[in-house]
Amino acid sequence: MSAVDCRGICWALVLVIFMGCEPPLETADELETPGTTLGSSFFKPGKADGVPVIEVPEGFPQEQDLAIMLPMDVEPPMRAHLETYSGESLLSQEWLNQVSLAYEPTLVEDALELENFYEDWQVVSVRIATCGPLGTFPGQLPLGVCWPQVRIVWQPVLSDFFLHWASIWVERYAEDRAIHALYRVHPESSDQGIHPALAAVQEQLASEEGFAGVTQEMMWDFYHARDRSILRLVESVKELRADRVLGEEWSKIDWRAEYALGEEEMKDEFHQGLYRFLAAYAEPQSLHELTSFSLPEGRSPALIDIWVFLAFDGHEGELTQRDITVLSREDGSELVNLGPDQTVATLGEDPDLEFDLARDPSLAERLDGQVFLSAQDEERFPDVIADPQQTFVQNTTCATCHRLTDIGFDFHTFSYFEERILPTISPRVVKDVEFDLALMRGFIANINSDD
Repeated sequence: MSAVDCRGICWALVLVIFMGCEPPLETADELETPGTTLGSSFFKPGKADGVPVIEVPEGFPQEQDLAIMLPMDVEPPMRAHLETYSGESLLSQEWLNQVSLAYEPTLVEDALELENFYEDWQVVSVRIATCGPLGTFPGQLPLGVCWPQVRIVWQPVLSDFFLHWASIWVERYAEDRAIHALYRVHPESSDQGIHPALAAVQEQLASEEGFAGVTQEMMWDFYHARDRSILRLVESVKELRADRVLGEEWSKIDWRAEYALGEEEMKDEFHQGLYRFLAAYAEPQSLHELTSFSLPEGRSPALIDIWVFLAFDGHEGELTQRDITVLSREDGSELVNLGPDQTVATLGEDPDLEFDLARDPSLAERLDGQVFLSAQDEERFPDVIADPQQTFVQNTTCATCHRLTDIGFDFHTFSYFEERILPTISPRVVKDVEFDLALMRGFIANINSDD
């Protein structure tokens, strides 16, 4: 059963609602198609805003609608200082300083300040997540307990740069570091902070009672806010498309077609539209998570062979660094805590993890299938790590997820590596996009169903 064939299910859900039963809650074991409740809240009797109709181009959405890659040499670069609609910077100097400060106790030390200026940081890619799960492991919660997101990858890109003691000139050079910022989407552009319906469910999930304590009315409020947020996002993503591009041009994850086809007017229109999109969706108050990785000073990944990962929570526009942990894919229990940073090499894991493995040999068995502990693991279960339905980001390490590339010392997933013109696109990104496409197509089909 395809995602677009969900419309029959949606009307079955409507009949259940009219009979007075609880809101539809499905689990991964009960469905072939993900997220069939997406859009169902518009059919609840008494909802004043009624059932919307989404007019979309034929074949919408496709891969490039949800995975937008900007050329490394795009002009003008989408810089960190550009403002959101509230007047804040897309990536503030304060946030960047906080990330740089968090690297100082690590092997990266002050490399961000030594090698880059604030003006070097630019948007290199944008991801649209139709509905990111709120759970911490597969099967923990019904598939519809999710929330839409916009994700931005920032990277320092240098122009007209001389490498290796001025022996090699390159037109563009992408530093071996990045920042990944994740934003919650709101039903209305004027909304700020976390939506009350989302906050209520998250608060209940964090309680001792957990999901069992979520009431029927709480879930309906959640579903309706979620669906209105997705609807707003779908309309905004649709508006980014240029009329002069054929549908199949968006079907491969690569440079966005409006950039790649070479028409200057089309490039400019899309670039300006993308900026307006980010100005609306990347408000600091909407940030809920930020991660980063970096090579130490030196610009020689293969020789230095060290990368450090960091993670932060976002709340009301403020960053709070958090420990990097791995949770069980089976029950969400904490398997390992790596502390505030993770340091890895091409063929080596974090020293703290290696210490834990030496102290507790059974830990390797519990991490099996979730974390790459050897080169053999990278051959044995890469498909499991790449599959967002089998492995949530909480169920593996940052480095494991970033190792799914063709070059062992390229830890990028949807960004650029050194002077290479073409981007690195991880299999995990490909699978994420496939899943998000199914969710968005199902959402559109459910709402537009006339069966």
